[in-house]
Amino acid sequence: VLYTASVALSKGLVVVGLVLLLRMGVVSFGQGMYFCIGAYICGLLSAFGGLNDAFLLVVLAGAGSCLAGFVLGLFLASYRGVFFAMFNLALSMILYGALLKSVSIGGSDGIGVAPPSYFGLAPAAELRSLYFYIFVVFVVAVVGLVSWVYMRSEMGLISLGVRDSEIRLEYLGLSVRRIII
Repeated sequence: VLYTASVALSKGLVVVGLVLLLRMGVVSFGQGMYFCIGAYICGLLSAFGGLNDAFLLVVLAGAGSCLAGFVLGLFLASYRGVFFAMFNLALSMILYGALLKSVSIGGSDGIGVAPPSYFGLAPAAELRSLYFYIFVVFVVAVVGLVSWVYMRSEMGLISLGVRDSEIRLEYLGLSVRRIII
């Protein structure tokens, strides 16, 4: 039950990203690509880098996903509507195809992650699910808090204007492209 709840909560993080995009009136069908990038960063650092601290892995995965989002955002922020959604989907399918054919990192079987430690504390096998669940709840709470602060910040409130009237924001001297990125 704890594992299933952990997976459900972690997939809820993808929904948080979609909600933030929907506030601006853009829809992404390829949002799972950023989730995948973070997961593969964790897997590669765990398998080949020897890192197994959950907090460090999540921070590095988040940074890698943000970097990928920024780079792809430079290209995708010019598009709206179905074009934005479909370009995201196309890029995620390209990544999926590349990962599927990459035998060196697991191919269709994926890549495994060693049982994590939490600031050096490696829980016993029977307590791993509980520690992992507590960790996931902590990460979801932090992401929820950061999202809540963002939605009430100046940039978050401006993002509502992107959905309503991009032209008015441009007349005010704001860059809609920068806000979407």
